[in-house]
Amino acid sequence: MYTKNETVKIEEKSCEELIIDDYRVGIFFIKIFDTYPEATYQATPLICEETAKIMKKIAKTVVTTTKLQDRIYKLNELLEIIKKEATILWKKLTYKRPYIFRDEDLEEILLLTAYQVIGMAELTPLLMDRWVNEIYLDNPKTPIYIDHLKWGRCKTKTYLTRGEIEKIVTRIRIENDLVLKYTNPSIKGELVTKNFHARVTIDAPPLAIDGFHIDIRKLRKKPYTLPELIANKTCTLEAAAYIYYCLINRCNITVIGEPGAGKTTMINALDLLTPHIWRKIVIEDAIESIPQTEYGFHQLRLKCGKQDLEEKNGNEIYNEKSREIAKLLHRSPDWVYLGEILYPEDARAMFHALSAGLKGLQTCHGETPENVIIRWVIHHKIPAVALQPLDLILHMKKIVEKREIKRKLVQICEIKDVIDINRQENGEKLEENEKTGRNQERGEKIIELPDQKVVLVDTFQYSPKTNQAERVIKNLFMTPTLEKIKRYSYVKEERFKETLQKLEKTLKNLTLTKTFNIKQVKNSLLNTIGEGKEIS
Repeated sequence: MYTKNETVKIEEKSCEELIIDDYRVGIFFIKIFDTYPEATYQATPLICEETAKIMKKIAKTVVTTTKLQDRIYKLNELLEIIKKEATILWKKLTYKRPYIFRDEDLEEILLLTAYQVIGMAELTPLLMDRWVNEIYLDNPKTPIYIDHLKWGRCKTKTYLTRGEIEKIVTRIRIENDLVLKYTNPSIKGELVTKNFHARVTIDAPPLAIDGFHIDIRKLRKKPYTLPELIANKTCTLEAAAYIYYCLINRCNITVIGEPGAGKTTMINALDLLTPHIWRKIVIEDAIESIPQTEYGFHQLRLKCGKQDLEEKNGNEIYNEKSREIAKLLHRSPDWVYLGEILYPEDARAMFHALSAGLKGLQTCHGETPENVIIRWVIHHKIPAVALQPLDLILHMKKIVEKREIKRKLVQICEIKDVIDINRQENGEKLEENEKTGRNQERGEKIIELPDQKVVLVDTFQYSPKTNQAERVIKNLFMTPTLEKIKRYSYVKEERFKETLQKLEKTLKNLTLTKTFNIKQVKNSLLNTIGEGKEIS
C-alpha cells in the first residue's frame, strides 16, 4: 500500500498549497482543498495499480458466481457474505505472489471490493468518514456534494452512473420493504452496517424532474450524551441542568428546529438519561432512536414507514403512524418517544395522547416555537387549548460559523396560558398585553390566533454576545413547568435551587473529565438527585 507521503506525490503540485486538511479513513486518504465558495473533498484509495486490478477481477467473479437469490439480505449481512467469497478468491489469485498487508488493511480492501460488487464503491469513503454528516446527489448529471462537520458544505468530483444509482435505489427499496412508483415517487429508509447507520431519502421522476435525487444523512454510531453536548457548546450547563430536572419529573419535552438542526441528537441524549425502570415506547417512521435494551432499559421500538392515508367514518383521516400513536394508550408506557411529527394526522394523534396523560419526547420541524404553534392550530386544526400539556419546547438551530456547522440550543420556552379573547373577565389583561406585546421582565410573549391567544414564557434565549442560550427569566422556580410539577410534588424553592446547582456541578465535572460514557453519565446524574442505585 502507498504511504501518506507517497500518495501526496500523485496529486498535482499546484494543488498542494491549497490543502487545508488531510486524514485517513480506512484505506482512503482524505484531502480538503481550500476552494471558493465551497471547499473540495477528495478521497484517494491507498492501493497500488496491481491491487486495484485484483480487486476488480474479484468483484467481477463474485457477481457471476455467488448465489444470493434465495432470500433478501440486509446490507450488513450481504457485505459479510461477499467479503467471505472475496477472501477465498484473494487467496487463490495471490498464492504464488502473496501480498503482504496488515490484517486491518486487507479487511478494508475486501470491504471496498464488496462495495464494488453492490455498486456503492464511490460512496464508500463518504459513508465511512465520521466527519461527513450528509451526502447529496441532486440529479445524475451533477457531482455529489456533502456537509462536512468541520468544513461545512464541500463539493466533490464524484459522479454516480445510472447503474450505481439504480443499485442504491433497489437496495433502499427492498431492504426497507418500500414501493417506488409513479404515484409514490418518494421513499425514505435506512442503511445499517457495523460501520455506519444512515437515513436515505430518494425522489424519483416524475417528481424529481431531472432524474433521481438522493439524500443520505448519517447518524452517529456512538450517541451523544448531555455532557458531550455541553462540551461542544450545543447547550449551557444551566440549561442542561434545568432540562434534566424537568425530564426526571416526567415533563413533556418537544424539540423543534429546521432540518439538520440537531433535534434527534438532542432527544436521543435526553432519552438515554431516563430512569431505567421506565417502560419506554418509540414510534418513528425512520429509525433514529437508540436501541437501549443493552443498557438495561425497558424499550419497545415501532417503525411506521407507510404514509398511505385512509378514511374512517367518512371524515377522519389516519395513517400508520397516527394509528400507532393512538394505540399507545393501551400499551401502558411510562415514557414515549415520537420522532418527526410531520403530518396533521400525526399532530392530532400526538395531542390526543398527551391530553390523555402520556409523557415523553417529540420532534417537529419548525423555524421557531411560535411558527410551530401557529401551524398546529391553523393548518393542522389543533384547538389551542390542547397545547397546554406541552411543557418544555426546545428550539435547536443550525449555525454556520465560518465554514464549520454548529448545532445549538437557542431557546427554551413554555406555554403559560391559553386565553379566550371573548372572555370578558380577561379584558384588562388582554388590553395591557396587546399594548406591550411582551412582558420583558417575565419573559412573556403572545401568539395571536383566531379567537384565542397563547402566552409563551422564554426561560432561555440565545445571546449573540455569548453564542449560547442564556437564562432570561429571573427565577426558574416560577416557570410554568415548575408550577405543574409543584401541583403534585412538594418542592421547596431552596431545595430546587440546591438540586440545580448540584446537577450543574456534576455535569461540569463530567464535561471537564470528558466522561461521556452512557452508563457513567446516567449513574452520576441519578446519584446527584438521589434516585436509586447504580446501573451495571
